[in-house]
Amino acid sequence: MEEYRNLLPKNMRQMGEKEDRVRIYVEDYVCTYFQKLELTTECWRVGVLLGMHEEREGVPCLFISGAVETQAAEYAEGRLKFTDKTWSDILRKMERFFPGMGVCGWFVYEKSGGMVDKLSLKRTYEETFAQGSKVLLLHDDQDEEAFYMLWKGKMTRMNGYYIYYERNRNMQDYIAGGTAAGWEKAGGERVIEEFRARMEEKKSLAHGEAWTPPRLSEQSWQRLKNMAACAAALILLISAISYGQQLRGLEETVNDYIALEAGTEAAEVSAPVLYLPSPGETLRGVCLRIYGNLDRLNELKTLNEIEDEDAVLSEQWLKLP
Repeated sequence: MEEYRNLLPKNMRQMGEKEDRVRIYVEDYVCTYFQKLELTTECWRVGVLLGMHEEREGVPCLFISGAVETQAAEYAEGRLKFTDKTWSDILRKMERFFPGMGVCGWFVYEKSGGMVDKLSLKRTYEETFAQGSKVLLLHDDQDEEAFYMLWKGKMTRMNGYYIYYERNRNMQDYIAGGTAAGWEKAGGERVIEEFRARMEEKKSLAHGEAWTPPRLSEQSWQRLKNMAACAAALILLISAISYGQQLRGLEETVNDYIALEAGTEAAEVSAPVLYLPSPGETLRGVCLRIYGNLDRLNELKTLNEIEDEDAVLSEQWLKLP
């Protein structure tokens, strides 16, 4: 609850008119909880409102983020009574689900045509909740839901309140724990999902409209297509260069093998063999490669009718002596 001591909730909306006697801020999940209560004409739905009390600019403020129902309240002598048994039941649930929170007021719910009597409620209010700025949330015999407060000796309907939206794990745990009578598990799970979806929607709208992916123009699409085509062509070119280098290396290996075989043949027979020079190779380089020296350079020049031993050879077969 410490987050409220400096700032008001960021996401909230006003219900009814502005109320300056006591300002009430109710977390949305608490409101959802009350909307799902099953009401009958035979029984009360009674409990306390939980949260924290704070004063701002001289105006009492109630931040209600929890609610606990009790079946231990008694109806006697024409009014509702909160006995020691009632408070024992309430405090046990508070310690389990809402530790650190205080009592901000109470609630009474019943179906139209039931036993609600504002005069008797006023007596309960004065006996039990008169201290501080506690309020009553009443669903009365006219099927109306409103906050009331004791004001100048009367139980007065308040002008309005605020609903705020924040993550409320305590209230979710309380509902999921099945402590509230009349709450159906399937309905509770559905409300949780609706709450989460609503929170996500509010987050996306917090800074404006919901984000949608930008639509590309025809020129942008064409530019993307051209870039993709260039990338594909570059990949093919790199692959071709790499393949050519591999072939050249294989060719040099074959030439070396041929040259080795040619040297062996030259030692045994006098018949010349053929040699295909590599690109950029000269006759002088061929002589050094094949024989390891230049002793047979002139013989190579004569046999292949080449005058300049330093000239780059064309792609033609050379005769080796």
